[in-house]
Amino acid sequence: MMQIREKMKADLTRAMKARQTHVVEALRSVLAAIDNAEAVPITATTWVGPAPGQRNEAPRKVLSADDIRQIVQREVDERRAASRNYANLQQLDEAARLAQAADLIAAYLGEHA
Repeated sequence: MMQIREKMKADLTRAMKARQTHVVEALRSVLAAIDNAEAVPITATTWVGPAPGQRNEAPRKVLSADDIRQIVQREVDERRAASRNYANLQQLDEAARLAQAADLIAAYLGEHA
């Protein structure tokens, strides 16, 4: 079975080719949240820079499938909360856009919202 992150990346490529901007926007945002969660805080005392001939990359955390599911769920929850807030403010177009994005992302968790 394909992992959530790999499925999102594959779907992102398809959405980009199909010019589905709302799907591209939602998937890029969630994938960025996952990438950000992998980042390890770097302090001035721990970062010495790359050695000559080495890649300029900081170490990354390894996230479990459960960690990724939690991040994706948090992204869904944030969009649903924002959608409700916009609806309360009578910003119905933005509320609908966020609700649609939340539903799209929730599908990767197996939810039927």
